[in-house]
Amino acid sequence: MRRPFPAACILLPAGCNLSQQGYARPDKPVGCNLKTTEFEENTMNANRILPTLLLSAGLLAATAPLLPAQAGPLSWLGGERVQGSGKVVKQNREVGHFTALAIGVSADVEIRQGATEGVIVEADDNIQPLIETVVDNGTLRIRSAKRNVSFETRNMKIIVMARTLDRMSIGGSGNVTADKLRGENVTIDVGGSGSFTVGQLDSESVAIALGGSGNLKAGGNTERLQVSIGGSGRVQVGQLQARDAVVSIGGSGQATVWAKKSLNLSVAGSGDINYYGDPQISKSIMGSGSIKRLGGAPM
Repeated sequence: MRRPFPAACILLPAGCNLSQQGYARPDKPVGCNLKTTEFEENTMNANRILPTLLLSAGLLAATAPLLPAQAGPLSWLGGERVQGSGKVVKQNREVGHFTALAIGVSADVEIRQGATEGVIVEADDNIQPLIETVVDNGTLRIRSAKRNVSFETRNMKIIVMARTLDRMSIGGSGNVTADKLRGENVTIDVGGSGSFTVGQLDSESVAIALGGSGNLKAGGNTERLQVSIGGSGRVQVGQLQARDAVVSIGGSGQATVWAKKSLNLSVAGSGDINYYGDPQISKSIMGSGSIKRLGGAPM
């Protein structure tokens, strides 16, 4: 029997927690130390269970049309889907003072930084009471009031009015936009397939961490920029002028940055880094990743 090839090793951030850390930092690769006999045993096990998996998939496909439409075909597996009524209502919600924002629902969210604080929620009337906006230890959390619930709607829009925001995190497939953001030290975490777009970001330091297939785009100015990407995330901050920048990518992520004085680059896997400027460069590449200079400054 032909021996299978070992699974590819990947570079994982050591102790990375997007909800708790401002950014992730790659440490050392996780080794593949399985013996050949173990691979052969795993392959034989896979061959034995494959027919069972195919049968289970067939049964799931056959029974899905028989489930209640309003609950969603997978609600009986532990999740609940709520279909929007189509009748959209708007609520102005008062919240306590906050300096951080955590978004746990799939919605279009607009951040407005100014002199007031509050939240405006626009959603279907049957979904509106299921959206929770609470401040916990200085963090405004926008989330479902019930666990394991997803909303089937295209009408969910949220406006967040904040005086100061130092940390922002997005989970799932939420989309966040802001015309302007200003803070002393700004941290942005994007998980899943969420996206974050900032027209003008001004801060002493900016730390960006992406997991999954998330996207982030920003322009502005900062002294120190740190970017960490895991998976296939994409960071487009070629319009964000930084004095010093550190960029690390694990997997197939892509980043475009602008650094004027120093640039520390690390790529593991097939990730790509593009940069503007003439900084002093320190770089490390493991795998098929690439590093490319685009010019002295963006057009």
